Amino acid sequence: MATKRENLGDKVAKRIAFLEKVAAFACLISAKRGEKLLYSEGSCHTHSIYELHDFGDFSFHADTGKTMFGGDQVKVWYHPLLKFDAQGALIPLVLDISWQSDIDKPTHMQFNDDPVWQKEILKVIRRQKSIARQIDQAVAEAKKKAATDAARNKREQELAETATRLQVR
Repeated sequence: MATKRENLGDKVAKRIAFLEKVAAFACLISAKRGEKLLYSEGSCHTHSIYELHDFGDFSFHADTGKTMFGGDQVKVWYHPLLKFDAQGALIPLVLDISWQSDIDKPTHMQFNDDPVWQKEILKVIRRQKSIARQIDQAVAEAKKKAATDAARNKREQELAETATRLQVR
């Protein structure tokens, strides 16, 4: 039978592995697909801040490389059924962690123990390519629709101008 110490050790190891996986994913996906809010190069470090909203029911904020010794922060929101842009201020964080060089020694941490978001983010990490394809497809369709609508509006405006010149009512 496992002792309390061994059980606690297992829980700590699992939490560290989870945090490492989620933080790495949040930093990578935010930089790859998100909006760059800040990018500056110092003498010995590069400080960047990226945000990505509405990626598989999650939104991310990654603030990395604050100093030459590290200094990273990751924030994660879980918001099924809500768009982050419209409700961002109302959505509680499920993870907010800051650390210098080792994530197992956070300088600040807020962690929601609800297993639902934890399971869902692991699914998102596994499905990230298909989620990205779905988002890209939706964006392409929206652009195509906007272009079609703009062309139709232009034709209607030209027709209305022609009708006015010809005094057609």
